[in-house]
Amino acid sequence: MPEVKRLVAAGESDINARNSIGRTPLHAAALGGPARVVGFLLDLGADPTLRDDAGKVPYVLCRGKEERDSFRRFMGSNPERWDYREAAVPSGLTGEMEEEQQRKAEEKKEKEKARRKEQERRKKEAERKRKEGAESQRTATKATAALSERERRALAAERRLGVGPTASPIFSCDNCGKQSTGGAPFERLAFKYCSTACVVAHKKALGE
Repeated sequence: MPEVKRLVAAGESDINARNSIGRTPLHAAALGGPARVVGFLLDLGADPTLRDDAGKVPYVLCRGKEERDSFRRFMGSNPERWDYREAAVPSGLTGEMEEEQQRKAEEKKEKEKARRKEQERRKKEAERKRKEGAESQRTATKATAALSERERRALAAERRLGVGPTASPIFSCDNCGKQSTGGAPFERLAFKYCSTACVVAHKKALGE
């Protein structure tokens, strides 16, 4: 920023003085920042429509959003001062617009926070069900192992014939809640489903 500092320190009247490649202090401020210097020069009367030897106006050289916003703030406060189309400044930026942008940004942030929280809750619930299913399986395995050979043969016969306590198990679909008998036709992890559509829908709901 040596050109800008020199100009301000010397109190030169020509705020649009050009260097060897046709750039003004406003070009230099847009390219090197900081953003407050851009606004300072514009307030002093720096012309944003002047092009350097490469045909570029200061706005297109901006290094970041803050520098671009300085041009847009000036346009918002001084809409008739310059030909902003010639200066390549797309639109003005007022205090009300910035407040609205901030509000929307905060709202988006809160929604993302809530989404991550819900995703984490669903993952924990899935893990809890998986562990419960695994524990139930271990308990059933131990119970079966504790049966006598005669009892195991009788239990197997009951299952083949469709009678006994495991004849027509009732399950509830973990996606739509529909209850059915005869066992779950589709299973994934510790979840049971009544259709492939419910499998896909529940997987999406868990964020997988």
